[in-house]
Amino acid sequence: MKCRHILGTTPKMCIEELVGTSNPKRYMVCSQDLELRRAVRELPNLPIFYFGPDQRITMEEVSKRHLREVREDFLRKQLPAEH
Repeated sequence: MKCRHILGTTPKMCIEELVGTSNPKRYMVCSQDLELRRAVRELPNLPIFYFGPDQRITMEEVSKRHLREVREDFLRKQLPAEH
């Protein structure tokens, strides 16, 4: 997808807007820019990839926040439905 933001919009701002609060289109980020990866690391449901020292594509570990949200969502779905 081509970015249509005005000049001055940072990559982090663009990615945050595209991903939103739930990343419904299932975007991924692949970047060698460590600062960008740090900036978007806590966005929900956003896999982050980079080229490792051996030139293989490497996926960062899932954030603790994301794991907590997935766990809470799973537990919420296990509760009996209220009538």
